[in-house]
Amino acid sequence: MSDVSVRDAARQALEGITPGPWRPSLLDGVVHEDGSSSYRGGAYPDRKGATPIFLTNSIDQHDAEFIAAAPELVRGLIDELDRADSEVIAAEQSGYRQGAIHRHDYNRVAAERDAALSTLQNAWDEGFEAGATWHQSGPTGIPNDPPLNPYARILDGGAQQ
Repeated sequence: MSDVSVRDAARQALEGITPGPWRPSLLDGVVHEDGSSSYRGGAYPDRKGATPIFLTNSIDQHDAEFIAAAPELVRGLIDELDRADSEVIAAEQSGYRQGAIHRHDYNRVAAERDAALSTLQNAWDEGFEAGATWHQSGPTGIPNDPPLNPYARILDGGAQQ
């Protein structure tokens, strides 16, 4: 089954089987203490006078019920897988659209942040160049270092000073 998916193999296995629904048919049986059973019987299409799908001299009741239910269970599981695939595809497509919106919003906000940080840095730098926020206050002729930029932490992405 390496080249065929389980779902495709299940679809292929359903092709050509006796149309259902099926029902178990159990005769002359015995139920054991452990809950298992042994009956003559098998599975039949659920219509009057239909020929059996299979007959045996000894089958457990649970096995016969499972065999009779198998085609509908397999069809139901295939349908659920198909629905789940459709939902995943729809969610991915929606997510891609929303992701694009979020990326657009992120890029817009990031650009606004970068512009604001640049404005802060420029204002700080221009203030020192114009002498508006710092002036020489050290001994004559020896300027002291300008104070640390209070916005540096923001400008450096939140790193502590």
